[in-house]
Amino acid sequence: MSKAFDLIIFDFDGTLADSVHGIAACMREAFASFGLRPPTPEDVRPRIGLKLEEAIRQLIRDGRDVDVAGVAARYRELHDSVAAPATALFPGAAAVLSMLDAADITLAVVSQKARRSLTQLLGQLAIDRHVDLVLGSDDVAAPKPQAALYEQHIATRFSDLARDR
Repeated sequence: MSKAFDLIIFDFDGTLADSVHGIAACMREAFASFGLRPPTPEDVRPRIGLKLEEAIRQLIRDGRDVDVAGVAARYRELHDSVAAPATALFPGAAAVLSMLDAADITLAVVSQKARRSLTQLLGQLAIDRHVDLVLGSDDVAAPKPQAALYEQHIATRFSDLARDR
C-alpha cells in the first residue's frame, strides 16, 4: 500500500502551537521599553503570521513616529525569556506529528519566526525529532503564503530529503 502523502507542511503559530499569549506578552514588554501603549492579546492575535516589523507597525496606536526596527530588536531580545515559556502545543499536536513521522512522511514546519527561535521552540516542545525540515523567515526570500516558498525552498529540500531516505 502506498502512502497518501509524502510531505506535509505545517505552520507553527496557531497550527501546532498556541503562542498568542507569549507573543502578546513579548509585544507588551517591547512596546513598554519604548514608552508605547502595549497591545492586548486581542490586538496581537490577528497579526500573528505577519512579518514582525509589519505586525508592530499595525499595533502602534500612539499616533507618533516610532523606531519600529528598535521595537522589533527588543522583541527578539525578549523572545526566549518571555514568549517561549508561554508557548504550548495544541492538544494532540505531538501525537499527530509522531504518527506521521512513524508513517515515514516527511514533515516540514514553516514560520515567520526566525529559524533560531523556531528551532528553539521545536526543541522546547519536544517535537523537533519529528520534523525533517524547518524554515524560518530568515531562511527564505519569499515568505509564506507566497508559492515561491514551496517552489524555491521546500520542493528542492524535499527532493534532497527523499533521496537521502
